[in-house]
Amino acid sequence: MNANDGLQGEGVHRTLIGGLLSVVDSAHADMAALVRGVDVEGLKWMPAPGAPHLSGLVLHVLQFEDYLARIASGEQVRWEAPLGSSNALVMRDAQLLARIAATGDQLRRALETITPALLDSIVLDDERTVGEALVEDISHASLHLGQMQLTRQLMVRVIPMDFPEYVHWA
Repeated sequence: MNANDGLQGEGVHRTLIGGLLSVVDSAHADMAALVRGVDVEGLKWMPAPGAPHLSGLVLHVLQFEDYLARIASGEQVRWEAPLGSSNALVMRDAQLLARIAATGDQLRRALETITPALLDSIVLDDERTVGEALVEDISHASLHLGQMQLTRQLMVRVIPMDFPEYVHWA
């Protein structure tokens, strides 16, 4: 019996995909709540020199989710984004909200149609399976979601503007 034999069942496949979709949906709802109504000054504010800003953190998560959607769709693509490249761009809240929704739709479509065979396939230029990449990278987004929450909490205390209240998963 090989280690993957227990992962071949349709029920396990659907449970895994359902769990990933749930995590992505929650993260996207929270990202939207974090940026909605925040002006450009707030979105580009950095808690320390060189630290990522709120817009950059959101764009970083969406950048790797786009990559995940592509590999989950069966594309053979490499991760090529330089570290920190998303921090070079600041988008307005409306642009970020549209991008969160579009990336969420793209990732949802890819996950809803992924096959067990594709989950077990190896990612181009990587040692992980597509399934491992999905679980590891979607869980990695939680780290950045925490950074986004802390960055926004600090930003509200430092920038003398009236920001909309942030409600977790609103």
